[in-house]
Amino acid sequence: AGGFHAAETTATLRPSQAIRGLYDAFNRRDAEAAADFLDDDCVYEDLLLGPSTVCRGKKAFAQALAFHPAFVTSSLFDELPFVLPELRLVVDSVAEGTDAVGVEWHVEVGEGTPFPLGRGLSQVSS
Repeated sequence: AGGFHAAETTATLRPSQAIRGLYDAFNRRDAEAAADFLDDDCVYEDLLLGPSTVCRGKKAFAQALAFHPAFVTSSLFDELPFVLPELRLVVDSVAEGTDAVGVEWHVEVGEGTPFPLGRGLSQVSS
């Protein structure tokens, strides 16, 4: 069975530690660093959006992030002559098992304003 790993090390993390690291990397718009918290054989799914969001393996997860609206808009809007408020995913709660973690999160805009209908549930297992 796999585990969850700290980016750039071989240290095994508890699932809750890894998922928080993954979301921190997401908020930096660093897809590779986010994926590095996962095993090669993990399965990631956004439970509210269903089967279309399933990513099998960290490579698939990193590739999916490249098309995530937060990543796409971030790269498109970087060239504008003005700054738009940033979107961030905030972890509300984490439930972990030995080889799986569930995370409840919400989206904030700018300086902590909740984004309407911006709540989610995701699960990672290995």
